[in-house]
Amino acid sequence: MQDDETLICFLTCLIGVSLVGQDCEYNSINIEVVGSDAAIGWNITQDNGWALVSGALDSYENICLEDGCYPFNMYDGNGDGWIETTITISYSLTNEVIFSGTLEYGNVES
Repeated sequence: MQDDETLICFLTCLIGVSLVGQDCEYNSINIEVVGSDAAIGWNITQDNGWALVSGALDSYENICLEDGCYPFNMYDGNGDGWIETTITISYSLTNEVIFSGTLEYGNVES
């Protein structure tokens, strides 16, 4: 990880065995990142740190993840937080929001 890269990490827990997306036996989620800060990134990882899905500004649909808890990481290349930029993670079928937020401050690592 670069020194100027800011990280905030927390666990996003996915539950709801009854939720089945198209061709997905587990949880189908959508991720939408809206804003103006182009120096950002995010990922959802396995416990070993390998990214299952990652991205930046954009919309990502029908991501299939098994039930469980996954580390969710938000990065900022400028170290000043996600200025006027937010991320929303929701279930594809119900649009129920799992997480919505932003990286408020730079220079946070956990």
